[in-house]
Amino acid sequence: MTLSPRTLLTCAISEDEPLTIAQCSYFRARFRSRIHEAMLRIFLDEKSKGLTKATLARRLGKAPEQITRWLASPGNLRLDTVSDILLAMRHELSFDVTPIELGVRRNEFHELASLKPTVAGNQENATITIRRASQSVEALHAN
Repeated sequence: MTLSPRTLLTCAISEDEPLTIAQCSYFRARFRSRIHEAMLRIFLDEKSKGLTKATLARRLGKAPEQITRWLASPGNLRLDTVSDILLAMRHELSFDVTPIELGVRRNEFHELASLKPTVAGNQENATITIRRASQSVEALHAN
């Protein structure tokens, strides 16, 4: 019987066994990624309205390089830091806590994850999707 990662995680965590380092590491990384994704989404939205990294840095009393590091990739940010960054963008994080057996999402929701190997007729769509994703990344690094 083949078990999906969702089944394995759900079964292992719902038992009375101690959590493994691998389980904790996986969910910690997912949590950091979700926080980073939320901050980045808000920054890109606010950037389209005129917010710059320099403005964000001034609001937080930080160097612009620090803002770039925070927005570049998921990191082990303190909750206070996340709160300050969001507040400087005039946002607040809201939480939705879900039981593991109901809410384990697979990491396949990124638009690049949906790309399949291209064939001649499909190549144009794949290029457009990749361009759109890379433009988001370029937009982040433009300031």
